[in-house]
Amino acid sequence: MFKGDVGGGAHFLLGFEWWPGLAPRAAGMSGSGGRNHRAGRHDDALGHLTEVRDLAERSDNPWIAAMSRVGLGALALVRGRAEEARALLDEALGLAAHSTRSVTLCLAAFARWALVAGDPERAALVAGAAEGLRSRAGLRTWPMLRQGEAKLVAQVRQALGADHCDQVFATGARLTQRDAVAAARAGAAPAPR
Repeated sequence: MFKGDVGGGAHFLLGFEWWPGLAPRAAGMSGSGGRNHRAGRHDDALGHLTEVRDLAERSDNPWIAAMSRVGLGALALVRGRAEEARALLDEALGLAAHSTRSVTLCLAAFARWALVAGDPERAALVAGAAEGLRSRAGLRTWPMLRQGEAKLVAQVRQALGADHCDQVFATGARLTQRDAVAAARAGAAPAPR
């Protein structure tokens, strides 16, 4: 497993304190999940995030459903469950396909997963794809996520070397949404380092 700091992974992926448009109950539970996660109370975070996922399914809200799976995937990743994380992130991508913003949040989560799973090249490609899709759509990374994404890219640069990382990132930035999703989902999970 990658030895970098992934403790803030779930907050990096979602910005639990602010999900625009959510019902107050879902927002409160997701906020509790993020706070519990950051405090190391993973079982409590799991309960809150599972409740958000269940609420999303009952309300037939694909955005909340996708983002709850991203949060659950981030938590699984922090808990050392890379395959579970990958499956949850894959579900999230399927639910998010209608929204460029949602897809880019899922891609950022997949980039984190790839780095932790020992595939920094895929992490650079997918992180670049998320940035390229956002840029072409005129979107920016949410303010509460910027630091985490910058940290991820810095970790990938360190793992690959600056020049190679920049090349792979630029290749990812040119991918279409369909190709970006395929790159995130490609192949089997790399063996943990």
